[in-house]
Amino acid sequence: MSLSGILRLPTETLVSIFEFQDLQAKWKDTGSIPNIRLTCRRFCALSSHLLIRKVYVDITKPETVDRLQVIAADAGLAKGVREVYLRVHFYQSWVAASFENFVSSVESEWRQRTSPQQYYEQEQQQGSIWNFERIAWNFIRSLDQTVGDTGHHELEEQSTANNVDAPDINQIRPIIVLQRAYKLYKTGYESQDSIMRDGDFSSVLSKTLSKFEGLRRVTIYDREFHNNYGPGTTIRVPQDDHVGHETALVSVFSRPMVWEDAQWIQPTEEIRQGVPIELLFEIPMAIGGTKGIKVDFLDIQVTTAPDYTRLPTNPESLSSLTAAMDSMEIFQFGFQPRCASGCGPWTIDVDVDDDGAEVRRAGSNLKSAAELQALDKYLGAILDCKTLEHADINLGEFWIGAGFDSIRHAPTSLGINWFRESGAMRSLHLTQTPLTTTDLERIVSQAMVDDDEDDHIEFRLHEVYLCNGSWKHLLEKLRMAKMKNVQVGFAHPLGGGLDELDYEVYSSVRDQFNDRGSKVHQFIRGEIDRNPLDLIN
Repeated sequence: MSLSGILRLPTETLVSIFEFQDLQAKWKDTGSIPNIRLTCRRFCALSSHLLIRKVYVDITKPETVDRLQVIAADAGLAKGVREVYLRVHFYQSWVAASFENFVSSVESEWRQRTSPQQYYEQEQQQGSIWNFERIAWNFIRSLDQTVGDTGHHELEEQSTANNVDAPDINQIRPIIVLQRAYKLYKTGYESQDSIMRDGDFSSVLSKTLSKFEGLRRVTIYDREFHNNYGPGTTIRVPQDDHVGHETALVSVFSRPMVWEDAQWIQPTEEIRQGVPIELLFEIPMAIGGTKGIKVDFLDIQVTTAPDYTRLPTNPESLSSLTAAMDSMEIFQFGFQPRCASGCGPWTIDVDVDDDGAEVRRAGSNLKSAAELQALDKYLGAILDCKTLEHADINLGEFWIGAGFDSIRHAPTSLGINWFRESGAMRSLHLTQTPLTTTDLERIVSQAMVDDDEDDHIEFRLHEVYLCNGSWKHLLEKLRMAKMKNVQVGFAHPLGGGLDELDYEVYSSVRDQFNDRGSKVHQFIRGEIDRNPLDLIN
């Protein structure tokens, strides 16, 4: 590998790069720069084969798959790879199939994402800076004026008579915007299809990963890391910059979808069928089915999928998934669905019954009990992995993406299919997870094997919702188990008899859970006889 160009830079440039702030005093003669240059050159020579630690693969970009294979083919580079990140946002086949479908999807999404009420007051303001939602609302209004009574097919015919690439500084041209965006979207879909066609992606991926002997982590995600921005959130354009508006609109309209985006668009069935949820099953199966691949940490951070019933739930498939996890010798598993800050067109209709009580009726986008049951079986198959010692299931953002304003409205519990066989967990963290007392008892007794007097096992429950049974009963079961090395941590328990308490009583009970030296923990350890939750009956 040739030396990096940074080593050939002038001394003055290197001084700036290395952030030596006080140039007038301490670094006036820059006498240390030759030594720094020599150190950089030596470091480059010794560690060039370890420079690529993380590799990112995007199913919409064939060049990222090619790059992964190039890295794998170089033994020196492959030796340094520790983490592979698989981005599974996607271009939807139905949307890409025709210009008419594309326009329908854009309209369906952005009529819901934008509201005219917040923009009427700004109508007369001049010289302001518009965010993307304001730009999109103005676009939809302009589109309505342009289309009138014509259909989308006529829109396509009109657009062919215009110069798509020529900017117009005087006005927004909805037809041109849509045509440019569709061209990019269709090109993106064709690139994605070249990767995903015939299921070759998982096979190519697994064969390539087998070259990374030091591989430790595989992460499956769709949204950008480190932010929860909705599409176009960071875009700001002056009100009178029409070219800038068109550029922003084309960029956002032609983007690949994250999974939760599919829930904005009608017709629902056609859109949901295009979400590649099968990758949650196919990728671990392919990796586990390839000889020689060992992965310490499998991390899943995709946004909430619109239909979890498409996950395989038959016993044979679930057993195969468990076997694949065992083959990888998974040590740690994370499942933390994400959601954008502006997530969902989630509607919850509230009616009043004959007694005057509110009756909540879920809108069509909310997760059904059947979907949660399918997800429960999928997670159960992974948690049955015999080599798994650490697991973190965090559903804090899942319920927002699933369409619920609170975990209390979940249609069913999870955990029914978790740890049906004894495990060897050293730590299990559950956040915003609805469970029954029966399932929670089984999880503790089956997953947390207390077989080493010198080793501590950590079981943490954060905002876990007991939808059946009581916390009082659970404490008694934990006490009876006499698992002295199991450290149970609670934070803000929900349900299980606590929701009926008035605020002052609940606050005192909650504090008892949160404090590791509290009576709750003393009772579990057998240090006191009275259950501190006796007062809730």
